[in-house]
Amino acid sequence: MIGETNSIRYKTNGFLMWAVTAIVLVMPLFLGANRPGVWALTAALLFATASLYFLRLALAGVTPRKSVSAFPLIWGLFLALTVYIAIQFLPVARLLPGALLWWPADVPASATISVSPGDTLFALLRWLSYGLLFYMAVQIAANRTRAATFLSVMYVVVVLHAAYGAIMLLQFNDTILFSEKWSYEGSATGAFVNRNSFATFLAFGCVLGVSLILEELFTPIERRPQSTGFRYGSNRNLILNLTGLAIIASVLVMTNSRMGNFVALAGVLVVSLMAIAKSDTVRGRYSALAAVVLASFGLLLALYGGGLLERVGAVGTDADTRLSLYKQAIEMIAARPLTGFGGSSFEYAYPLFHQLPVSTDFLWDKAHNSYLTLWVEYGLLFGSIPMLILAIIAWRLVRAFAAAPFVEAPMLAGSGVIIVGALHSLVDFSLEIQGVTMLFVVIVGAGFAYAVQSERRATRD
Repeated sequence: MIGETNSIRYKTNGFLMWAVTAIVLVMPLFLGANRPGVWALTAALLFATASLYFLRLALAGVTPRKSVSAFPLIWGLFLALTVYIAIQFLPVARLLPGALLWWPADVPASATISVSPGDTLFALLRWLSYGLLFYMAVQIAANRTRAATFLSVMYVVVVLHAAYGAIMLLQFNDTILFSEKWSYEGSATGAFVNRNSFATFLAFGCVLGVSLILEELFTPIERRPQSTGFRYGSNRNLILNLTGLAIIASVLVMTNSRMGNFVALAGVLVVSLMAIAKSDTVRGRYSALAAVVLASFGLLLALYGGGLLERVGAVGTDADTRLSLYKQAIEMIAARPLTGFGGSSFEYAYPLFHQLPVSTDFLWDKAHNSYLTLWVEYGLLFGSIPMLILAIIAWRLVRAFAAAPFVEAPMLAGSGVIIVGALHSLVDFSLEIQGVTMLFVVIVGAGFAYAVQSERRATRD
């Protein structure tokens, strides 16, 4: 009976893995999944998948591999955030003290906390989608074998998007979805509108690829979880992963994204140092690998990096504009420190604070700093919840990795991806783009599930 139960759960989680893979692969093709219609479609697909998943388990009398109650702090924080977002678009503003809801005297006050309740409703939909996606990734990766397969498949997803970006740039006259671009001409953007968002997506792929390679190099083959269909023996698998990394890194340079390339190198450096810290016997191989990686990046810069190097020279000018924008965003936070202006409402609230020296020739619909955006939209208390959740997950990942006897890719990748996202969010809004965030969530979720299982195995041993 136990064997039959495990078999049903295994097959059902296998279905879940391929359904999630299809969503993460396809949805970014619609302009980075950054349109209201795509948000709704993604949510519908995720909730339909979840319904089928739970129905199959219920009919068989089988429970999910991991329950929400197993991680009460994380899910409790997430629930608090989503409930508050729902409150923001309800007509409750008149029930609150006026001091909490700053509003210009010459503009009619809103009945809701959010200055744009319709957009806040979509924000709630996206947050619920991310929570469900994280839950699915945890179910998928709770099994070591499936976790290895899942991360290998996610790596292939990034390689395919990188190849698509290169083809659009080099073979189809620098187009987006086979149509003329309206911005970022000369830079690889793939199916994303913004080169920096595409660069973050590729940076996640670089970290994932290097994590898989480091596991191949440093972990005895008999101690690795053998994924189904994606491991052909150490040498062949290593060559495939290196080839994928070369494709991703090449296109990353073609994005001409300064911070995208920087955070990719930072993420790769962090996971490499984490891996080498596990053993003193691999320094020679690591040095050779580092030399190859640096030489490869140098070659890529020489071949494709002219635009990137030119943009590095303009950092000072861009920094002045960003600092002025950040100052005005901080003024927005000070105006409503507890309530915020509502989820996805920055572009509607910012005109109340917009002034020179921030240029008035452009539409500033993003703060270009996701931390400031969270505080502007949700207030200091609730806006800090996503950061707190990620801090808890990062701590669990690092703790489990430190206790593990060998290098294990899921925990490495999860840690590195958090580093990449945290750094790039300081100066841009990549994690506010759904196509990027979905990849981030599944890698972090898979790493977290693997870390929890690793800790339990260590306890049993």
